[in-house]
Amino acid sequence: MSSILEIVALVFAFALTVVESKKTFLSSSVLLVFWLLSILASGVKLRTLAMGCPSSAHAIGDEKRRHLQAVVCLLITKVVGTILVFALECVRRDAGIQLGDETYV
Repeated sequence: MSSILEIVALVFAFALTVVESKKTFLSSSVLLVFWLLSILASGVKLRTLAMGCPSSAHAIGDEKRRHLQAVVCLLITKVVGTILVFALECVRRDAGIQLGDETYV
């Protein structure tokens, strides 16, 4: 259930990021915090999976090992995608704001 909610939240946040980028040139602080917290939470989850799982072949079966590898691969993909979106959101520059005869960049 939590994985489904996580996927829904990521899709919703990505959609909001796209809408906000078309609407304004300024980055959304709320979305920046969301992407940063998503990176941190996924990193903790990835570390827990990597450090807490036994590495010996006889400890877990092949089917469970394949399932664990698939989960880790999907989590790594999610982390890389989230880092990419966060980086793109951070480097977005505004086109400059003009107020009267002064220009602020």
